[in-house]
Amino acid sequence: MAGIIRGVQSQGVPALVGYSWGGWLAFEVARQLEQREGIRCFTALIGTDAPLRRTSFIRRLAHFLWNFFHCFWRWLREAKRWQRILRWREMARWARQSLFADRLQVPKNLVSWPIARHMIALIETYGPPPKSDVAVDLFRERDVYPSQPDPIYFWQPGHLPDGGWNHWLRKPARVHWQRGDHATILKPPNVSELAQAIRQAMDEQNGQVPD
Repeated sequence: MAGIIRGVQSQGVPALVGYSWGGWLAFEVARQLEQREGIRCFTALIGTDAPLRRTSFIRRLAHFLWNFFHCFWRWLREAKRWQRILRWREMARWARQSLFADRLQVPKNLVSWPIARHMIALIETYGPPPKSDVAVDLFRERDVYPSQPDPIYFWQPGHLPDGGWNHWLRKPARVHWQRGDHATILKPPNVSELAQAIRQAMDEQNGQVPD
């Protein structure tokens, strides 16, 4: 892994940047590089909430009930009876998994994209060792997510100032609040401000005075 990165950047501190769920990949690469090869990276996470922590039965029950009533009203509008039966079977299966697992889980029937289902499977299983030495710069959206009321996002730690990351880090993440929401932070004019903030954070980590 180090050879591939050094093939792109032969000198200096490697820069790893991940957006949304891709931030988990950037974080895990940085963690492995530091742990296995002693290479310290600049790790920028854009709009990335932390991995899920182990949860109590009470919280999992509240999570299940939230999704249950949301889906209940949606499924009442299903035109065909056999569709409603399949939905209830899915909900029963998810209830068993969600209530007796040690983490919150997302009902798969709420999303239809295969890539989203794959990412949700990773969300439910990924958990790095706590108190990692990776130095994280977290670039968070200043505006409220348009999709926040959706129950898919109910379990995310996004309501925390650090996005839930400080649980996993030895040193608290540096949080940079940027204009935009999860969709517009990478679009003009917000992306220019974001790029400038990332460059300034890189210079600060490298001990340089930003222009």
